[in-house]
Amino acid sequence: DNNYTTNRMAQWNLQTALDALDWLMTRAPAKAAELVERLDLTEARLGRWRDVIQKVYLPMGDAGLIEQFEGYFQRKGVDLTALEPRSQSVQTIFGIEGTNETQVLKQPDALMLLYLLRKYYSDEAVRVNYDYYTPRTDHAYGSSLGPSIQAIMACEVGQPDEAYEHFIRAVRADLRDARGNASDGIHGASAGGTWQAVVFGFAGLRLTPKSWSVNPRLPRHWKRVAFKFYHRGKLQEVDLTPSPIRRTWMGEGRGGGRGRLRAFIFDLDGVLTDTAEYHYRGWKRLADEEGIPFTRQDNESLRGIPRRESLLLILKGRQVPEEELQEMMDRKNRYYLEFIKEITPRDLLPGAKELLEEMRAAGLKVAIGSASKNTREVIDRLGIRPLLDAISDGYSVERQKPAPDLFLHAAAQLGLPPASCVVVEDAAAGIEAAMAGGFRSIGLGPRERVGKADLVLPSLENAHLVDILEALK
Repeated sequence: DNNYTTNRMAQWNLQTALDALDWLMTRAPAKAAELVERLDLTEARLGRWRDVIQKVYLPMGDAGLIEQFEGYFQRKGVDLTALEPRSQSVQTIFGIEGTNETQVLKQPDALMLLYLLRKYYSDEAVRVNYDYYTPRTDHAYGSSLGPSIQAIMACEVGQPDEAYEHFIRAVRADLRDARGNASDGIHGASAGGTWQAVVFGFAGLRLTPKSWSVNPRLPRHWKRVAFKFYHRGKLQEVDLTPSPIRRTWMGEGRGGGRGRLRAFIFDLDGVLTDTAEYHYRGWKRLADEEGIPFTRQDNESLRGIPRRESLLLILKGRQVPEEELQEMMDRKNRYYLEFIKEITPRDLLPGAKELLEEMRAAGLKVAIGSASKNTREVIDRLGIRPLLDAISDGYSVERQKPAPDLFLHAAAQLGLPPASCVVVEDAAAGIEAAMAGGFRSIGLGPRERVGKADLVLPSLENAHLVDILEALK
């Protein structure tokens, strides 16, 4: 009972239905109204969907380890290597009831889920689950669906040669009648999985609503992979060899020794959401209590500046003992935390979530680099933590922007050099920090503020990954 994959897919299905309805209501209200009436989508029913989404049981252990189903972790472990060599399934050896008392699996449901909903799970979660479930799965004589999925996920964790072994198992299900039942009919799902192992596994194809990319992980002895597919009504061609690939959006960067782009590091405030109003209200309340004039224009000058430096600017040279400074900062932060309790996913700025999802789907890593010490609280309230691989905040480093330490810390967490990362900022101090650290940068806002960035955009609204990558070449 309570199979994680079944429950998570049910949750995803309901959320996708709600998202589709919201999309229709915005872009085709008449069609949405017709659908609501035809399907009897009352507020009570939609409310019940939201309630299920929030409360569905998803068993998970430490470090993102999925529990295949409730109680699975309590079952007896089995060393499958001790049964080799064998020519029978574990179910045949132990019996169905005996196998059900162990952790041995016919197919890795958890890995199937990570493949289908990859953008919602971090690289670390994928690795943890792959390492846990691989030795517990009967790859040779379990489900014919398992080997192709195992091959795709082996590619995801950077093991293409191991992936090839699983790929061959999938191919031989019918070509070699490896399971002795090909006479009953072709294993159609396994054949489809074999194709997916080539295209989505070894070639690393990633699709987004606006673009696509490849991130090849070819076995050492493969010389070439080529295939065609349709995307947005147009025929696309992919032709990969161990030499530089011929067709990919993830192209080489600009000159000066800069390498291929692999990650984006986002500032939070003013980039993905706008908490400036909450900061202003917090500082304004403090300033009023202290009898200090403070305007919205004053607040604008604090953009990208850490809390202590912001307070010193507000004081305008007024001398205050250190303990009083600390008390003021703590007081302002209490006010701010009260205000941000109002934040919900609807407070993401236009285009932000869509771009994050595009990046995840394209296989890029995504991090947050924010000087705020409340970064994690805001991220959780925005509901974007599943789209992130790393978080660097005001607690991560001593020196804040315009020093590059915050972004360097984020890049280190991602395991990438600065030249492979792009910083997205809306403050001059942030752009200076990116430049000082050797990062490429995107500045959001007026040129007079972020004009030193490699690419300047008014905001993330209508920003698409393919256009950004082309502009940064």
